[in-house]
Amino acid sequence: MRKLAVLEHKQRLYQFVELGAYNIPDADSMNSRIPVSTAVVHRLFSKLPIQNDIGLLKLSYSVVFSDDIHSTCIIMDKRIMSSVQAIQTFKAFAWAPKNRGLESENLHALIFHRLNQSECNINPSLNQICAGASDGETSGLYYGNPLTKSVTIAGTIKREVQIGIASSRNPDRNGPVVFTDITSHVDWIAANVERLSLENSVQNATEEADISTGNSNAGSLSNPDI
Repeated sequence: MRKLAVLEHKQRLYQFVELGAYNIPDADSMNSRIPVSTAVVHRLFSKLPIQNDIGLLKLSYSVVFSDDIHSTCIIMDKRIMSSVQAIQTFKAFAWAPKNRGLESENLHALIFHRLNQSECNINPSLNQICAGASDGETSGLYYGNPLTKSVTIAGTIKREVQIGIASSRNPDRNGPVVFTDITSHVDWIAANVERLSLENSVQNATEEADISTGNSNAGSLSNPDI
């Protein structure tokens, strides 16, 4: 996801996401711009201290993958948590900086190294990762940007796996960055994806029933976090 149209966090009006690694408006931009139908923010999210900084966006229709648009995996098996804690080097994706403070139209990968959590002034119990770039340069990295690691599955299949989500950083855009540890939230992700999928099935069935009976007053379903 390269762009998300939003208003302020926790009270955001999610409108659409744009997919792909290039921030270049073109004739095909609408094909990668997908409306958001539902937004779910973790019910225990807090700003002070920042914790449970994670949410889900349900798109209005399925994404068609291509050479420019493909998925990043999330491993849902919590048994990998100890392995994640042992990872010392990650990739973080950001917009490549241009001259005069402008940013380029393509994403680039920054190499991030795990830092002691004290360098980010975070509590180890908050399920967060403290990491920073080798040269301290983190311009182009925004809240919500992914922290990833290339892993080999079943000995042969190589996948880019998302480990974290950029959550907070220094105001000067340099120094370490705090990432939400996704592996600590896989149960929450699974429960809400299942709930949204079930609600979608119920809504589709209701709409089909309304069409067959001539009733067009189908109500929308609520989307509380669980």
